[in-house]
Amino acid sequence: FTSTRVSDITNTIMAQELKPPQNPLSAYALFFKETQASIKSQQPDATFESVSQIVETMWQALEESQKEKYRKMNEADKERFRREKEAYDRAVAGGGVVVTNTVKVAPVVPEPGTVQCIRSGCSNPSVRNVEWEDEYCCNECVVLHCDQVFKDWVSEQQKGLVA
Repeated sequence: FTSTRVSDITNTIMAQELKPPQNPLSAYALFFKETQASIKSQQPDATFESVSQIVETMWQALEESQKEKYRKMNEADKERFRREKEAYDRAVAGGGVVVTNTVKVAPVVPEPGTVQCIRSGCSNPSVRNVEWEDEYCCNECVVLHCDQVFKDWVSEQQKGLVA
């Protein structure tokens, strides 16, 4: 832990430091956030209402096991909120002392038993990440894979309309 007096920080940073934490997102909101960018890339003129309807249909079509990923992300976000809220409350009550965690990220070293990233065409090992369920090697692969899954889903929906 590091402790920094707010008076030692510029006014801009002080304002940022003392903002209350963002509320945790629900499992559905996390799915929506992950999915809407792909939809907008496929249908740039889509309204928020139409995007919302597509996302809702996709969410309803997910099996419970697929929704579990987003439920886990929701639990992690709740934990993040709890930690940030406690730090915020301490800062406000403590006369401007902000306590933050310093997290060091280790370089990516494949562990024994790791699997390959699931994105088609990627040969990198996946990294340990709760939000990705240890399936991807980087953010780019998450986005590319989700985009491809969405395109496949749109294609299947269009086939269903023709039949």
